[in-house]
Amino acid sequence: MYGIAFLYGMVAAYGVIGIAGSPEAFQSLVLPRLGGAFVQFVIPFAIANLVVLKGVVGMTSDIASMRVSQEVDAIEAVGLHPADMIFAPRAIALIVTAPALAVIGVYAACLGAWLVSWIAVGTNFMDFIPAYAESIESAGLLLTVAKLAITATAMSIIAGYFGFMGARAESGFVGKITTSAVATAVFSSTVVNIFLGLLTAALTP
Repeated sequence: MYGIAFLYGMVAAYGVIGIAGSPEAFQSLVLPRLGGAFVQFVIPFAIANLVVLKGVVGMTSDIASMRVSQEVDAIEAVGLHPADMIFAPRAIALIVTAPALAVIGVYAACLGAWLVSWIAVGTNFMDFIPAYAESIESAGLLLTVAKLAITATAMSIIAGYFGFMGARAESGFVGKITTSAVATAVFSSTVVNIFLGLLTAALTP
């Protein structure tokens, strides 16, 4: 996770430095807004991708494989509900972890952005940090945490649906089910984030 956020920070900083056109423009116009932009756009995108690639793949393949190997049937045979034993712990872990990673991701992306800005325009670390942090508002960070919690919830539901949908499938279909779940999760993540972005823009005075 740290590495992904770090790389996203580097790429985003490289892009905005190119758009700024000069070191002076970057220092005076871009840097004072960089932290807020990262929290609003870069961090949610990076973590949402991580949720899709790891969370959905892992949860879907685990549940489908347990169905194929009849482990789920064994749980049902002793009177327990598979959703409580298999799905709920994984879903809760995903929903709790994704927002928590947002806070960590802010700092990892900050380091990546500073490294690029130091190489490209010679920005001092002690000058970069205050300017980066100043534009990060508590409300913006809380909004990002809420977005990621909602996204992780949607991803968990999709993973659970596809995992249990493969209940009667043979083992050769587990990969196909997982691929379908990932494709649906990517599309759903995009739709959810667009909707939340439009809602946020509409409610922002």
